Amino acid sequence: MKKILMILFSVLLVWNIFLTTQLSLSNERIEQLENTSNINQTVPQNDPDRVTIIESDTTSIQEVVNNVSPAVVTINSIQNNQITSTGSGVVYSKSDETVWIVTNNHVIENGTNFSVLFSNQEVIEAQLIGTDVYSDLAVLKATIDFEINPITFGDSTLLETGQSVLAFGSPGGENFAGTVTKGIVSGTNRVISVDLDGDFRDDWDMVLVQTDAAINPGNSGGALVNLNGELIGINTIKIADEAFEGMGFAIPSNEVISIISQLETNGEVQRPSLGVSVFSINEANNYTRYLYRIDENSGLYVSEVISDSPADNAGVIEGDVISKVNGETIESFSQFRRILYSHQPGEPMMLEIIRDGDSIQLTVNL
Repeated sequence: MKKILMILFSVLLVWNIFLTTQLSLSNERIEQLENTSNINQTVPQNDPDRVTIIESDTTSIQEVVNNVSPAVVTINSIQNNQITSTGSGVVYSKSDETVWIVTNNHVIENGTNFSVLFSNQEVIEAQLIGTDVYSDLAVLKATIDFEINPITFGDSTLLETGQSVLAFGSPGGENFAGTVTKGIVSGTNRVISVDLDGDFRDDWDMVLVQTDAAINPGNSGGALVNLNGELIGINTIKIADEAFEGMGFAIPSNEVISIISQLETNGEVQRPSLGVSVFSINEANNYTRYLYRIDENSGLYVSEVISDSPADNAGVIEGDVISKVNGETIESFSQFRRILYSHQPGEPMMLEIIRDGDSIQLTVNL
């Protein structure tokens, strides 16, 4: 029994010595770390070996937000004293006490009166100057008695995929006015087909900037800006399908400049007319193809030509198939309309026509 006790005593003694040694080593390590920390804290700022972390993005973003936010407003579209829709807008010009605001057409299209909430919480009645369904842009004008700096336009043709951007607006309306989200340019020159007249058929192709910055209902008409604080797009739509995430789109700033200048001057955008009735062969059913004796598989079938129209004067006739415009193969009516409306009245446009199996080149003066 004594032998067993002696063995246990010896084991406990060895264990105690081990623990004491480890504790001493730990204390020495802690002291070393504390000394190292103190040394680091006293390193001079000009020491070349010093590593400094600067959150430059945070600083620049805060500056952009402070500069841009006052130019972004909340717009309520009103009819019969009821709010029909709420969106965002951007102050882009100021003269004396008058400011001009760009927003989306779909924000104001169902209203007869419009109120604008500014970042200083002032609510001002605004007047509709002009609107354009195809570009989804509209211009409002308001008179204010406080200072505000209009936003600066950037060049959307310089955008690159991966470039950081900020989206400003009022998702959900006034309660979330002044919301800012951050993302990147996910793509440029994205062609999105849209239905403008509610017949569940796409009749217009929009060429847009894609971003993953969060865009939600109420952001429409708000600003998409680069980290210089320049407007590079007007937020317009997002893909809302639950299978997709982070796919929002903005109207490029260069197109915005062109459209709003016409809206200010004419109240509308003047676009050329070709003077034909056409339909997409891709969308024609078998009966229609048989009725019109259509042998082609793509392009636009000309079912009518208006007398003395640009198309008539150029030699287009019923039964022709428009296969190319300005060298671009035509697959749909929305694509054709986009190309046509990229021209100004009086400009020439090149058509490639298929007639009785032969290809014919025609120049149309719009």
